[in-house]
Formats: sequence, structure tokens, C-alpha cells
Amino acid sequence: PEGSILNAPYPAAVYARSTIGQMLPDVVFGCFDRLLPGRVPAEGTSCLWNIRLGVGHGISARPSRQGFKATSFQVTSFHSGGTGARPTKDGLSATPFPSGVKNVPVEITEAITPIVVWRKEYRIDSGGPGLWRGGLGQVMEIGNREPAGFALFASFDRTIFAPRGRGGGGPGALGRVRLLSGALLNPKGRQSVPEGDVLIVEMPGGGGYGDPKARDPALVASEVAAGLVSRQEAERQYAVALDAEGRVDHKGTEERRRGSQ
Repeated sequence: PEGSILNAPYPAAVYARSTIGQMLPDVVFGCFDRLLPGRVPAEGTSCLWNIRLGVGHGISARPSRQGFKATSFQVTSFHSGGTGARPTKDGLSATPFPSGVKNVPVEITEAITPIVVWRKEYRIDSGGPGLWRGGLGQVMEIGNREPAGFALFASFDRTIFAPRGRGGGGPGALGRVRLLSGALLNPKGRQSVPEGDVLIVEMPGGGGYGDPKARDPALVASEVAAGLVSRQEAERQYAVALDAEGRVDHKGTEERRRGSQ
């Protein structure tokens, strides 16, 4: 309808229209699921988690070191959380949908700025549990090689409302932005990362599809071994018992699943 966020009349202020547009497929899939159950995927991150960083006059705090001049830059790198699980397959991890934009290799950002990415890996337990697991988000830890702070221009979603599962599947993990020193940052707006601190970006996971307790226990055990799912979540969400070596305890799993019905 005219006047809504999807049809804002000029000169209404709108921000990051691409973010709104990328959230729409989940809305449409939700409608389709009511008409054609078992045919569409669970909700995913949907929006991109682009990381926009900058250093410069009026952008970030001045370096504390006397006589040192920080390198000025503005850079954007494309990244994403996980997609929703599909009716017959797991969701895709750290994969943009519906944009299809590829992630930017961290080496590119590091080559053209003083930024360093200390860590970039799948975020454990971020995929929603289900017969088919939601795609995993990723976690990135970002710092500055120079003795200077930098600014984050945040425009992140899926930090309040998690991607929902379908058919009994659980939600994916919420996204979160914080500092290594402990401060939790806002998902929107310009914020400062102090000199010597590290920015931690934890991206959302996709929702799961189907009953988690129907998932193949051997598959759950392999994901625990790979660091994608924790032992605690394997037991709590999937009712899979593991022995000391991480192998499936079939008797214990059968008892857990029977007791949870």
C-alpha cells in the first residue's frame, strides 16, 4: 500500500532500500508455505551483512600517538550469514540469498587498508536445528594494524527477530556486533572501535526444517566433530547421545528421543 515501507512516497526518508528488498522473499515464502506446505525453505539471514569501515577526519577518533597520522580510508566488504534449510537439504552456510553477491576475500580488504581480519570462520550452533539444519552464519574478528581506532557504519538486520524454522524446525541464531573488550554495539549507525580493540561480528544462521529429533544421529556426530554443532546442542536440540570419543551412543540416543516425545 502507498505510504508503507515498501511504497514510500517522495520525499520520505528511507535507508538501505536493498535491505528491505532482500527481506521480502521470506515474506513471500511464508505465504507460499501456507498454500503449498513442504515446498519452500525456512527463513534465512536474507539481508547482506556488509561490513563498512572507515578512518579519517570527522569519522574516527584521532590516534593517541603524537606525530602519527593514521591512514584514511573507506571500505565495504560483502559478507553474509546462513540461508534457511530446504525441505530436503540443509541450508547453505555463509551464503547470500537472495542477492547472490559473493563474499569479498579478506585479503583484498587487508591489501588496500590497514585493516586486519584476525578470524573468519563458521559460527558454531548458529544454524537452526531441524531434520535439515539451517545454514551456519560466520564470525569475524577485525582490528587495525595501525595504532588507531576506526569507525563501523552498521546496517545489520536479524538482530531482534531470528530467522524462523518451518515444519517443526528451530530458529537460526540472532546476529550480534560487539567489541572484544565486552561492549555490545548497535546493529545500526556509526560507532567507534577504540584503538587497540577488536570488532567482533557474529552473523545470523538460517532456520531449520522439520523435527530436529528425526535428524540422522551419525550426521549430528560428524558436525560435532567438525565444530559446526556443540555437544551440548547435539544433546539438547537433537537428542543425540555421544560417547567420550564423540561417536553416537545409539542406546542413549534412542532413550533420549523416546523420552522427549
